[in-house]
Amino acid sequence: MNPTSRTASQQVREALDRIRETRESLNAFLSTRDEEAAAEAAASDRRSAGGEQEPLAGVPLAVKDNIMVAGSPATAGSRMLGDYVPSWDATVVRRLGEAGAIVVGKTNLDEFAMGSDNSTSYYGPVSNPLDESRVPGGSSGGSAAAVAAGLVPLALGTDTGGSVRQPASFCGIIGFKPGYGRVSRHGVIALAGSLDHVGFFARDPELLKAAWRAAAGPDELDATTAAAAAVPLRPAPETLAGLRVGVISGLAGERNSEGVRAALARTVELLGEAGLETGTTDIPSLRFTAPAYFVINCVEAASSLARYDGMTFGRRAGADALGQEAVTALSRAEGFGREVKRRILFGTWALNGKNRARSYGRALQARALLQQETAAALEEFDVLLSPTSPLVAWEKDSTDPLQMRRHEGGTNLANLTGLPAISLPGATAEHGLPVGMQFMARPGAEELLLSLSALFA
Repeated sequence: MNPTSRTASQQVREALDRIRETRESLNAFLSTRDEEAAAEAAASDRRSAGGEQEPLAGVPLAVKDNIMVAGSPATAGSRMLGDYVPSWDATVVRRLGEAGAIVVGKTNLDEFAMGSDNSTSYYGPVSNPLDESRVPGGSSGGSAAAVAAGLVPLALGTDTGGSVRQPASFCGIIGFKPGYGRVSRHGVIALAGSLDHVGFFARDPELLKAAWRAAAGPDELDATTAAAAAVPLRPAPETLAGLRVGVISGLAGERNSEGVRAALARTVELLGEAGLETGTTDIPSLRFTAPAYFVINCVEAASSLARYDGMTFGRRAGADALGQEAVTALSRAEGFGREVKRRILFGTWALNGKNRARSYGRALQARALLQQETAAALEEFDVLLSPTSPLVAWEKDSTDPLQMRRHEGGTNLANLTGLPAISLPGATAEHGLPVGMQFMARPGAEELLLSLSALFA
């Protein structure tokens, strides 16, 4: 759906102007498609004049820079891929383009999507448009900031442990992660294959719904979409009245700031006023979520990033005469940042000898428990509710990596289970800053979550 009466050319021109105006203050975009987007907008206007109707006609779209757009850089926020320009579109980009959306640029991110505040990008941090002294969240911070600042109405991100929902919470917008395999990952630079999802940012629930419907579905280039298609999509309910909402007790208490706890209480009141039934539910193994996620993430990241060795893929350092081992060591030392190196080293350690059973094996067992317990909770309730983040956006340069990971447990759960999840805005906490509320649902219940967004629009 086109949310305005303006032509595609006007919308794209205005978006590019706003991006240029905020380039230094926000650093949300790493590259733009000025000429290409203008030409695509003109073609969109011609189609509209000819009577063609497209669900996303002329909508300016921002794309996280670990998702392929033909002819635009795909750096993944890393020096390692600073010179990489793909010649093809990711499936999700192609499908949104076929629905009429126009990519105006690529957005900044934590390096290889590893981070929670967009501070690890080789190309500098992103600022939160609501308070430029604070972080926008991560790793899809550039996409979240772009929508929150009104630069674009729609943006793509990736979500491996909360990287769409947490920045949506920090920036006061909607962040939607469909279930595992519902949107093709073909053309997305991998971080952790069993956890990676493509997600969406928007303010307008109807625009978000149109984008989801255009992008979703099986793709022969991504086998995970075939497995997802085996579970049919559930239609949205005719009414939300009587819907059963279970507040996850382990994510509702002292782990959250006082302001976030108050925001959750107000959300429960709002749901009751709208005719929804609320209660509490327990996931006994919840304490294992963050450590299990971190181990699995690091193990899979170490595998995914092994290809970037300076010989076959990625930036090459040193002279070939040094030999493969030396060139690889130099290339990876210079091409990767500290957080990426940390996760590669830990993931490699976790797979080594006896460590494999003690760390990776136990993480997989914890994941299986969490999947079983979450499924049981969703037998009693239609959706599960928790704060998206236990804190509002923190100030720049105040990130403690270990503390940051402890804050991710609430969003990690939806990635470990593969369930659809959404962060909805509307609540505020400390300093008047926004905090999102996360809803998770059963496999195939994406339309239900999108229906809930109308309550918070």
